[in-house]
Amino acid sequence: MNLEDRFKHFGEIEVKDKSPLYSILSLQIAEDPEMIDICSVIPEGQPVANLLFASVKDLLYIQNNHPLKNYYPEFTKEVKVPHDSYPYFKDFVINNKQDVIQRLTTNYVQTNEVNRCAYLFPVLHYIYEKISTRLSLIEIGTSAGLQLLCDQYAYAYNNSKNKVGNINSELTLRSLVREGDIPSFLSKELPIKDRVGIDLHVLNLLEEDDVRWLKSLVWPENLHRIEVLDKAIAQFNKSDESIRLIEADALSCLEELAIECDTESLLCIFHTHVANQLTIEQRHTLLESVSKIGKRRDVFHIYNNIWDGQLHVESYINGSRNEELKIDTHPHGEWFDWPIRKKELRDG
Repeated sequence: MNLEDRFKHFGEIEVKDKSPLYSILSLQIAEDPEMIDICSVIPEGQPVANLLFASVKDLLYIQNNHPLKNYYPEFTKEVKVPHDSYPYFKDFVINNKQDVIQRLTTNYVQTNEVNRCAYLFPVLHYIYEKISTRLSLIEIGTSAGLQLLCDQYAYAYNNSKNKVGNINSELTLRSLVREGDIPSFLSKELPIKDRVGIDLHVLNLLEEDDVRWLKSLVWPENLHRIEVLDKAIAQFNKSDESIRLIEADALSCLEELAIECDTESLLCIFHTHVANQLTIEQRHTLLESVSKIGKRRDVFHIYNNIWDGQLHVESYINGSRNEELKIDTHPHGEWFDWPIRKKELRDG
């Protein structure tokens, strides 16, 4: 799609019922050649609307006196309805054009959506329950590494008062299991040996600019996601777990990192909402790299957005590839379907 169509798609499909402000702005940007021209500098593969809106919001955090802030719940308690927001949005972009362009050309869309751990947590438990070997994690597109601590958060499913995971955590992630049984084995310990994250640009949670950028990537109406992010960052910064974050192209170093991980553990390579930023050729390269790793050691590959939006869980055991699970999930982890019934797990 060209830039105009990408903004139309974002406004009509991706955020229509989730962010009224971004929906209205997107549809008007699509009809504005001057704004489209500004966005033409965005590197190929980056989600253009997300990157533009995050760049603007990042600047709004810094600047205190522009009327555009009146349309963002984060910045005011008396939020204006978004229908007349576009003139203020465009005025802000034009008056801060160089700062906006600088962000469009140097920053990345690398949302660290912690609530996706709500479905990663049972997937990793499923793997451990099946293999009974401690896990080593490699996350591609790790951003700041918050998902690598998925076993350190508490979880409450289907509005239950009963928590699983680290029930003493200050952060409780909530999600709806739309179909299937909530796995009973989630109450067990999940032993993790290595935690490795790879990203083209790793965000440092001790740096104010990086934390602000993470918050800028959250859509304005999603105040709960900001609250979750703040708690996850606090837990990350005080965690005793050893986490290795590597700034590199995962396609160039994945196989080497797989060799470095503890050989007595089961390797789990995962990435969520990342592969859509890869070219078709790069996606094939990634799958080939995982296959090569699977010839040398047992590995599970957990991913979405390579060919479709489902969460895929594939294994390479003794060099043989198997499709384990396909799971429908909400983009931000608000719900997911669990395809394994309790009886099926026992029989399998």
